[in-house]
Amino acid sequence: MDRARTDGAAAPSSLGSAEVCGWTLLVVGLAYWGNVLRTAGPTDATGLAFAVNAVVQHGAFCLAAWVMIVVMGLGAPPAGSATRAQIGIAVAVCVLSAAPTRQAVMLALIGGGLCLVRPSGTRTARAIRALLLGLAAEMAWTSTYLMPLHDAVATLDARAVQWLLRLCGIGVVAQGNIVAHVDTDFSIEILSFCASSYPLASVGLAFVVTTAYQGRLPSWRDLPWAIGSAVASIALSEVRLAWMAVREADYRWLHDGGGVTVYGLAAVGLATVLPLLATLHRPAPVDRA
Repeated sequence: MDRARTDGAAAPSSLGSAEVCGWTLLVVGLAYWGNVLRTAGPTDATGLAFAVNAVVQHGAFCLAAWVMIVVMGLGAPPAGSATRAQIGIAVAVCVLSAAPTRQAVMLALIGGGLCLVRPSGTRTARAIRALLLGLAAEMAWTSTYLMPLHDAVATLDARAVQWLLRLCGIGVVAQGNIVAHVDTDFSIEILSFCASSYPLASVGLAFVVTTAYQGRLPSWRDLPWAIGSAVASIALSEVRLAWMAVREADYRWLHDGGGVTVYGLAAVGLATVLPLLATLHRPAPVDRA
């Protein structure tokens, strides 16, 4: 009787790595999408329609990355007991996620990736970690801290637009980030959000998402394909900006009308095709799940 009581009291189950990583990813996901909803519109905007529109408008590859994180995390959870480092990182991530700031979410994404370091021998853990770091990089690249860089690139874009339109026989002059027609008063201003450098982080995330979906992660051998994706994105941005600068009707169509959808589909298509070709060129290696 005494022995049975002793055995039953002294057998507490250890905290599993799957539990720690699962709850950490859940908290990070809630913080990430909470930040999206917080910054998507007016502070008093509520409702299911607003939430769905904010998620969809945030970006196809960001949504796809989180869908893959959930599917892969549920399909192959990490085995074994959680280490003290994992538990400490999980606690830090939860504390960071409570802060309603973009910087805190970025750090939480990085912490979520670090929480998966222990089972790094599995392909699933590496893929989830790469997706989390890709999301963090995309947030950092489009943050206010790097707006001076995109502003500088916008002035180069104005020069490129001037060159393209002059090739087409249209007289324009670039002054800073403004492209103005010589014979009319029509002009456009290229802001940091429209600079050709701004979407490059999304292109990189698209590369990670596409290759992870194909069963592997980017490697140094994929560098030419990654560079090709970046060049294609820059070229598409320059063509769009040049088209917008032709006349006011074109500007309105591409900035506020149906041209936004056309440009979005073209950008998503280019961002998907090149990494897909990279995976077809070099199939996924045989690896542990």
